[in-house]
Amino acid sequence: MKNLEDNKVLVEITITVFEKDETYEIVYHFNGGTPHPNTVYTYRKDQLPLILLEPTLSGYRFLGWYEDENLFGSNITEIPSGSTGKKCFMPNGKKLLKNTQ
Repeated sequence: MKNLEDNKVLVEITITVFEKDETYEIVYHFNGGTPHPNTVYTYRKDQLPLILLEPTLSGYRFLGWYEDENLFGSNITEIPSGSTGKKCFMPNGKKLLKNTQ
C-alpha cells in the first residue's frame, strides 16, 4: 500500500473579483420641454463621462442643466467619470422675444 504523503497534489487557484455594474437613475425635470431623442435615463460607471443632451424648450433658448432646483451654481454639461448615485437635473432657459413685425 502506498503512502498518501507521496501523492500530494499542488493546486494553484486564481480568484478574480469583479465589481458589480451598478446602474444609477438620471432624472430630468423638463418643465414642459421635450427631451432629446437620445436622452438616457440611467448610467453605469463604465459609461462615464456621459454628455447631457439639450432638450427642446418651446419659446425658450436652452442655457444648460443645473443640479440645484433654483439654478444656483454652474451649469452641468456631463456626468463626470467616477460619479455614482442618482442624478437630478433642471433646465435653465431664456424666454425668446416674439417678433412683432
